[in-house]
This record gives sequence, structure tokens and C-alpha cells, in this order.
Amino acid sequence: MQTEVVRTTAEIPKVYVGHRIAPGSFAWFLPLQSGSTQRIKIGISTTTGENDVCFREFLSVLRAQGLLPPSDTPQPRGWMIPITPIPRTFANRVLAVGDAAGQTKPTTGGGLYYGLLCAKIAAETLAEAFHQDKLSAQHLESYEVRWKHRLGKELRAALMFRQLIEQLSDRELDCLFQLARHDSFLRFLERRANFDWHRDLILHVSRKPRFAVALLQGMLRSWLPA
Repeated sequence: MQTEVVRTTAEIPKVYVGHRIAPGSFAWFLPLQSGSTQRIKIGISTTTGENDVCFREFLSVLRAQGLLPPSDTPQPRGWMIPITPIPRTFANRVLAVGDAAGQTKPTTGGGLYYGLLCAKIAAETLAEAFHQDKLSAQHLESYEVRWKHRLGKELRAALMFRQLIEQLSDRELDCLFQLARHDSFLRFLERRANFDWHRDLILHVSRKPRFAVALLQGMLRSWLPA
């Protein structure tokens, strides 16, 4: 769920985590400059379906921090964000691309870059298909083979990481953020982190003993019966 408000005071982007306002995901306070006017995107993402309750709670947090006047009651828009690909992205005369195919980053739900990447693969596949006058599912299957070859490892690593993070308590999440403040980790982010490709960062994090222990707690909790 997301809304926009207009502000005149400058603020920096802020990300919020925790089960109270964004169970299984995160919330955001994102200033965007448009000429002399500053718009702010306020939104939450959850995996529990309690979006209305969580969004109201997030607004109350922002009001308590002085980031939203008490009189403001912005109305959000809501939509679904897929975080895993659909079982099959091709059929007779059909290719599924972008959000429709579930080609998003499991870590953040962002899908613009992956959607464009897969759209390029789809266009190349269709150009070959039109040239040969072959638009059957059997011929278009190469699209799925090619995009999974490009994104498959990235999506699997990111999905596994997200599933572990979703199991952590707020206290364990705080612990991870404290560990991430260490200079060695920040230097790695500056050198190697990529906005669109998260697998290297996930592998780096999983090799750190203290990070690994925290993630293992999430893994064990995911195996236990509810």
C-alpha cells in the first residue's frame, strides 16, 4: 500500500522494518523532489494480508516522529507484488513478462530492471519465432529457458534469503542491522553491492559467522510447526 503527500521541508529517505508495521517485509518514507515541491511516497509491504492495520500503524509512527501532521489522513492505493515466478511463462502464442510472470526481486519486490531484462529476451525470442512462423508453446519455450538461465540463481538465492529473514524476530533483525554497521561490511557494500543483483551480497553475508548464526535461527524457526 502506498500514498503520496506534499511537503516543504527536506527529509532523507527512511526504511522501517518490524512486525508491527511491516511483517515479512518493510515500510518506506521516500522524498521525491519535483521542481520546488517535494512529494513524499509513504508505503508498506507485508506478507500477512493485514495491510490496512499496518498502514494505519505506520502513519501513527510517522506522526510520532514529526514526519506527518496529525491532521493528515492520506488514502493509500493497494496492489499485489509477486515475489516468485509463475510455474510457466509461455504457451501457444503467449509469453508472460515482468510482474505478470513474477519476475521481481524477492528481496524487495522491485521488478522494473528484471522486467526490462526479460522483455528484451522475449522480444528476441518473438523476433526469431515470427521469422520462422513458429509461435507454438514448444518453440516459445526457449524464452523461459533463456530468462531462467539469466536470473535463476539470483532469484533462488534471494528467495531463500527472504524466507529466512521473514522468520526473524524484531530483536534478531535489530541484531543483523547492528552487525551490518561494522566497517568491513560497509566497505564491502561500497565496493561490491549492486542495486539490481543481490546474490553476491547474500553469499557474502551468509559467510559471516555472526550473520550466519542469526540466519540459522530463522531457518530453524521456519522448520518448526506453527
